[in-house]
Amino acid sequence: GAKAAKGKGKKLDTAIKALSMVKKEMKTLVNQYKSAEGEEKQKLVSDLKTKTNIKKELEALVSKLEQDVV
Repeated sequence: GAKAAKGKGKKLDTAIKALSMVKKEMKTLVNQYKSAEGEEKQKLVSDLKTKTNIKKELEALVSKLEQDVV
């Protein structure tokens, strides 16, 4: 009952924090991308694609945990 819900709430908080960190990192990468050129730009695109995948996984996890907590 209540203990299980409490544990899921903590997981949800952790997932939300991780998601906000990834979004913040992505904003930083986008700003760097705007001023980058050549190979550096390609590396930033690769990093952004990786972060996008992580962000999607975290969003799915957050969504699932929100349903479990309710």
